[in-house]
Amino acid sequence: MKKSICMMVMVCLPALLAPLQCFAATVNSAAEISLEESQNEFSLSVAVEQPEAYAGAEFALGCGEGVEVKSVSYSEDGMSAGPTEARGLTWFSFFSDENEYAGTVTADVRLAYSGEEDSYVEIDRVKLYTIEGGSVSTAVNSVGRRIPITRADAVVVAPPEEPEAELPEEETPLSDVPVPPQPVKTEASPETPDEAAEVADSGAERDAESLELKSISEEETPLTNDIQSEGDNRLYSGILLALFLASLMVNLLLGYLIIKRRRHSDEASA
Repeated sequence: MKKSICMMVMVCLPALLAPLQCFAATVNSAAEISLEESQNEFSLSVAVEQPEAYAGAEFALGCGEGVEVKSVSYSEDGMSAGPTEARGLTWFSFFSDENEYAGTVTADVRLAYSGEEDSYVEIDRVKLYTIEGGSVSTAVNSVGRRIPITRADAVVVAPPEEPEAELPEEETPLSDVPVPPQPVKTEASPETPDEAAEVADSGAERDAESLELKSISEEETPLTNDIQSEGDNRLYSGILLALFLASLMVNLLLGYLIIKRRRHSDEASA
């Protein structure tokens, strides 16, 4: 009984340890993808290097907005599955019922992208499967490699510029106002002493005429004022005389009427 139990443990132990076996696979790919202005499809090669024999590999790719995996082909013959989208990733794989793959196997991924802005594709992980004694072991390589996709003459939408605030107009100090240059008066120098004397005489004559006109205008001004004031005085005297005569006539008329009324009263009483 004990021997049978020990044999069962020895048989089951390799099966339990099989999923824990791992291989250090290397994943190679392009570092960047550059598209022409009118290019809508492109390829990405993902190479898996594994010295030990294995039965297959599964790839998981993350695609940027607008990027789509169209098809996948492999450098080695065998069975394949996908591409299939699940859990935000695109999955595809190649496999066999025995460990017939070794060395380098390349997956040629055909993708499509028609957007104008830059995008990306990311190799998220690669799983390798190995068959040991009827069980399958899995080795996961978490790659996490993002490959940028750039497009020639990509349209970059810039944010709208805010209008600049208008600054209040500042008054310019008078000292800062540019003063136009004043014309410089220049006189040609006389060629001979006679011409210089003639110029001096003409200047003196003009000054004398200016002084004479000024004195005449100053004399005419008080004369006009005297005539105007004399006329005003005569008019005022005439008005006073007329008022005096009118007052005198009124007083004489009143005196006459009073005397006449008294005489009439005396005659009536007699």
